[in-house]
Amino acid sequence: MIVESNPMSSDSSAKEIFSYISENSKNEDVQLLGGSLQDVENALVDAEQFNRKNGIRHFQISSKESLSDEQFLDMIERVKTEFDIADDDVVFSAIHTFKRSDPNADKRHAHFGIRLVNPGNGKVKSFDNLYQRQEKISRMAEVDYGFQLVKGAHNRAVWHHVPEEYKDKIAHLCEGDRPQNTMSEGTIKKLTRLGKDTYEIKQNIKNLFAESQTYNEFKEKIEAKGWTITNGTQKPDMLIMNDENGIFLGSVNRLTSIKKKELDALIASPDIPIDSFIARHIPSDTIAYEVYSKLQDNSPGIASRGPALETSEKPQETDKATIQTKPHNKTEQGSGGASMNVEAEKIATSSDMSQEQKDAINQINKKTVEDEQDIKSLEKRIKERNQILDDLLVPKKENYNIFDSWNKYLNNEKDKNQYIIDLPHPKLNNLDDKKIRGFIYKHFKGELEEFKKEKDKLKSIKAKIKDLDNALLFKGSRQQKAEREQQEQIERMTLLALHLTHLIMYKLGLTKQKPHALNYMTQQQINEYKKQYHHNQYAQTLMKANGIPQCINAIAERKKMEREGVLLDWSEREEVQQAKEVIRKILRIEKLDISEFNQDEHHQYEKLVKDKDINNVNELLTEKNIRISKEEQEQEQDNDLTHENENDKEIEKTMYRKKVKKSGPSFNR
Repeated sequence: MIVESNPMSSDSSAKEIFSYISENSKNEDVQLLGGSLQDVENALVDAEQFNRKNGIRHFQISSKESLSDEQFLDMIERVKTEFDIADDDVVFSAIHTFKRSDPNADKRHAHFGIRLVNPGNGKVKSFDNLYQRQEKISRMAEVDYGFQLVKGAHNRAVWHHVPEEYKDKIAHLCEGDRPQNTMSEGTIKKLTRLGKDTYEIKQNIKNLFAESQTYNEFKEKIEAKGWTITNGTQKPDMLIMNDENGIFLGSVNRLTSIKKKELDALIASPDIPIDSFIARHIPSDTIAYEVYSKLQDNSPGIASRGPALETSEKPQETDKATIQTKPHNKTEQGSGGASMNVEAEKIATSSDMSQEQKDAINQINKKTVEDEQDIKSLEKRIKERNQILDDLLVPKKENYNIFDSWNKYLNNEKDKNQYIIDLPHPKLNNLDDKKIRGFIYKHFKGELEEFKKEKDKLKSIKAKIKDLDNALLFKGSRQQKAEREQQEQIERMTLLALHLTHLIMYKLGLTKQKPHALNYMTQQQINEYKKQYHHNQYAQTLMKANGIPQCINAIAERKKMEREGVLLDWSEREEVQQAKEVIRKILRIEKLDISEFNQDEHHQYEKLVKDKDINNVNELLTEKNIRISKEEQEQEQDNDLTHENENDKEIEKTMYRKKVKKSGPSFNR
């Protein structure tokens, strides 16, 4: 599976691009999936307007195994998801059927293009780590579809960035050296244009090399075909191969799939057996990866990390990919895991060998010693990295406070959700009337001038009719002719006004349906236009005396209101509402008074803090508040009852005093 892409210049011809995608005669079949010439033209115009070099990124998807239509569509969706491409940004997509150089490969491949420049603010869409991410899409699809896994140039980077369920399945691709293309893309295209089968050429060279016992024998077979092996012009120390017509095929080491150092050693000893030489030479990267595999069986810390990242990756990306891996209790125990002291077998020399053969073998043995030193250096780096990870990821037991960690977690969650709330629209920004009006006048300058000429023509006809009122001869017939001419001009301008209004709105994205060209409209479409005119306020405004600026101002205002509505919907999307709710809960937790908890609630709170459970802490707060409210109500009821009892006693005493006072003093009391 191959996913590749290239940019298209903003000064390219939209017609040629869309013709290549939709009706290319070189293909056996073309299946257009989506897009239009207008979409392509809009993308290029947007790039040109903001003075950007490229306007479209062109993706191609191909596979050795056959892909169904559904799988092609799925691959397009995978690319869109990986690079965050919106549906509106896809300007064309198609499936082509074309005979490939490899007869065993799928004859079909997919094309789709996306706009690079944001029409609202002129920003160019970013494609960071493009090649690594394209390979990531390919490897994951190969696993999901059950296809043969292809070894790419960035397998270690891919391994570190695929989900966990893919890691074991693609880990073996990280073993050994990076694959190299036998022929460059430019060479393949050049040979294909000349009618040569590049697949057959590459297979022929590989077969000749496999059948040869020595390098001299291989060179003789190449020369027997009329081909030549010479030193390169740009790189004199590199051997290249040309065909019988002197056309460049590629470097000899790439065409034979061996390293340049191996080829140099073979040339130094042209009679040494190729099979013996290649079998005894062990690339250092292969040894390192085999040692990694052994370590993964003995050291859980290393097993969680997998293959080393490629040196082409940025240092900060390497650290991020490593730290994100979930750590175990301890990455090193005792001496630091399994030992990496690997003793590679050295080739012995014999007395019957020539001096050149001995020198070649000594060179191989020297390389083996260097490989051993590289492995020891690798062991040291792994130990140092594991120690750093332990210091960073394993919390220290002494002076460790779960509430400090809880507070940091709350702050991080608050910042993360505030970022969601403050996140601007991925494609759109605020627009003002001035920018929109400027855009309309720039892109419709010719159409507006043409419409103004038609308005001036109508004015002259009306003036002519007015002048005929004072005419003496043939007044009636001349007036009738002028009035017919006036009516025809009004009908023509009515169609032109509605068409121009639709065209401007289509360009601004206010309507999705592109208007038909006036010269190719049917009578039914013309009649429909006439009906629409009476309900279209913009076209009617355009027809008025000072209607052109008024109409453009009204359309600009509508575009501005539409944009503001879209941005308002974005700021109130469900994700933002959820983020606001999380922040509300965090702010409530930050105001928490722990002293109000009873003993059971304290235990629950500590457990929830350890689990970093914001939702259940909020529920605990609610339960605490309900408990306190009930206790306060019960206390108030007790106070009210006490007051009632005291009031009853006071009433009873008062009644007794009144009774005594009425009956007079009693000596018996």
